[in-house]
Amino acid sequence: MLKAVVFDSGWGGDLIADYLEHELPIEIERVIDWRNGPYGEKTPGEIWALTEKALAPHIYNADVIVLTETATALTMLERLRQEYPGQIFVGYGWDLEIMMRRFSHAMILANEGAKRSEIYQHSKAHFSDGDLAEPDCIGWESRIDEVGGLPDEEIRRAVGNFRGPVILYSPTFLELKPQLRAIAGKHIRIIDMRRALLRDVCLGLKLRGVDGRAPRDRFAQ
Repeated sequence: MLKAVVFDSGWGGDLIADYLEHELPIEIERVIDWRNGPYGEKTPGEIWALTEKALAPHIYNADVIVLTETATALTMLERLRQEYPGQIFVGYGWDLEIMMRRFSHAMILANEGAKRSEIYQHSKAHFSDGDLAEPDCIGWESRIDEVGGLPDEEIRRAVGNFRGPVILYSPTFLELKPQLRAIAGKHIRIIDMRRALLRDVCLGLKLRGVDGRAPRDRFAQ
C-alpha cells in the first residue's frame, strides 16, 4: 500500500491527515512535533533544524511526505527537495498566487512564518493597497492547539464587517470554520487549500485525477 507521512507542528496536521484518510486508499502516518510547535513564529534556521530532525526517520521510507506546517512548507520545501532528491515532498499552501488571482479583494489568516515567506510576499503583490486584509494572527495556532478554537469576540474583531473571501492559510485554522460561519454568516466565503494539496499528493503518488476518482475544484470551501 502507498504510504504518506503527514508532518506538522500542531493540530493542523491531524486535520489534514484525517482528510487524506477519508479521500484516499493509502496508509497515513502522522508526525506531529507537539513539543516544539507551532513553528510559525520561529526563525528559518530553527524551522529547518526541527523539520530535518523530525523527518529524518521517515525520509526514503514513505512514498510522499506532506508538509502541512505552513511555515515549513513555504520556506523549506525546495531545500528539502534539493537535500533529498529521491524523496517526494508536497507542501500545503503553494497555490496561493493562483488563488489570489481569482479575487479583487480578500482576507487571509496566516501565521508569521507564512507571511515572511517569499511565496507569500510575491503572491500578495497581486493586490493593491487595501485590497488584502491581513489580521494579526500571532498566537492563534498555539491557542487553537490547546483548546480547539478562539473566543468569538476575538474572531469578530479580526473579521469585522469584511465582505468577501477569507482564506485559511494554515491547516490549524480549519478549526475556525464553524465559528467564522456563525459569526459572519453568508457575507463571507471561507476558503482553504485542502483540495489543492490533495491534487498535489495524488500527482506525487501517480494516482489518477484530483483525488483518485474524478476532477474537482482545486479549492475546497
